Amino acid sequence: MRNLFILFKNNYNIFIGNFQKNKKRKSMWVASAILAIGLILILALYSYQAYMMYYGLGELGLEKVCMFHAFLTTLSVLVIIGIMRSSANAKNNDADFLLSMPIKKRDIIISKTLNKYIFDLFFVVMMFLPYLIIHQIKVGLNLPMLILGILLVFLLPLLSVGISYIFDFIISRIFNRTKIASLLKSVTITIIFIVIMVLLYMVTSTYGIVEVNNLDAYFASRPITNLFMQFIFTPNILNVLGVIGLIVLPFVLGVVLYSINYGKSFISYSAKNNNLKFGCGKSSFKMLLKKELFNYGTTTAYIINTIISPLIVIVGAVLLCYVGLEQVSSILTMFMPFEYFPGILAIAASLALSMSVISASTISLEGKNIWLLKSSPINNNELFSAKACLHIVILEPAVIIASLLLLIFFKLSLLQFLIIFLLPTLCVIITAFLGVLINLWLPLLDYDNETKVIKQSLAVTLTMLFSALLALIPLAIYLLFSTLSLINLFLISLGVYVLLLIIVLAVLYTKGKTLFKKL
Repeated sequence: MRNLFILFKNNYNIFIGNFQKNKKRKSMWVASAILAIGLILILALYSYQAYMMYYGLGELGLEKVCMFHAFLTTLSVLVIIGIMRSSANAKNNDADFLLSMPIKKRDIIISKTLNKYIFDLFFVVMMFLPYLIIHQIKVGLNLPMLILGILLVFLLPLLSVGISYIFDFIISRIFNRTKIASLLKSVTITIIFIVIMVLLYMVTSTYGIVEVNNLDAYFASRPITNLFMQFIFTPNILNVLGVIGLIVLPFVLGVVLYSINYGKSFISYSAKNNNLKFGCGKSSFKMLLKKELFNYGTTTAYIINTIISPLIVIVGAVLLCYVGLEQVSSILTMFMPFEYFPGILAIAASLALSMSVISASTISLEGKNIWLLKSSPINNNELFSAKACLHIVILEPAVIIASLLLLIFFKLSLLQFLIIFLLPTLCVIITAFLGVLINLWLPLLDYDNETKVIKQSLAVTLTMLFSALLALIPLAIYLLFSTLSLINLFLISLGVYVLLLIIVLAVLYTKGKTLFKKL
């Protein structure tokens, strides 16, 4: 028991150390207090969200819909956490070290499981407990329901822990035996993530049209969530056993599989061709671009945080084709003459793509291995171009597909097609090179999690802001010169974009080299 406590305390100290990062060291109590205050504020925010949902739907007698929403979102988040945790590549594997110490393997497994459980428990408390409490206040105290709900608060985190262990076992036993293990893992995780998001949208999109007398049928069509609803509202032996089995069985199976896997390595792939092949005459640009594509395809957080925008553009184009030009024109004419609708679509596509900033993290993701690129005989211009082209290769296909769909279904003229195609394309290209330049200016090479670079770095935030401003340039020109014809508006916007692209390239290929040498 003493070793278990020491392991748990050590994991907590590591977590607090990551929380403090490289800032001036605070005492453990101060850092813990700051963390607790942050968690309380997040809990207060979600409590307010729950209150507003009950305030709106409660007036219609739809309090159960609020609880349904709480169960649905909590379960979805737990599944996502479990899958995403199993996809993360640990930078430091301490299994060999811990197993070499006079500590029982059982204590190691329990401590690591307990840490995951406590982390996931916070999400359950944050996303489910406010709805449970507000339901008691709004509808009236129901002591059995409150007790069962609190019991679920402590049981639900076991589900995500079990899922992560099971999925990790599958990955290590199957994916790691292939040559493209990282790519297969990233693609699988991304597909599962997208499917969960689509299912969540499909389930929640009918909230506004649910009728009171159809609630039971509505809940029954979602069997897993309905099982948890019945557990707290109308408990019986069947749904109690069903809920416990749904939570405990994956957890027990996951812990057993994790215990079997712990301390073992299953990366057994080896190339059959042992002959060295030197790439004489090969373009370093192609090799660098291939490296960037491989890094992108093998980093799950990279894919998930950048693939949504191009999907939005493609799905938006499909929906526009489905809705038809007449209905689109009736909406657009409320804002400006219908002849400018290609410009509106181009701006909308550019704004959507501005949410995915890939190139702004490519330098930072090199991390402490940046010295390998700096010491290699690689032309800096080719290096910058390869990292910018990754952004273009990922996002530009969405522009091509969307513009071709609109061309075919709306029978666009040549001018309309060029507007819809060229303006977002230029925004993508400018953002690609601008992202590399900003990342050279604001690198984040000392990180312990790729997500911090891809989502939370200052370089990504600034690039996203500039990309959104780029998308609004045609609108700004229209507002300044509202008498311009469509073709003149297009030509002026095109000229501004080309000029900005030349400036960005000139600065990147001159000042960028200086910034790269200072890294």
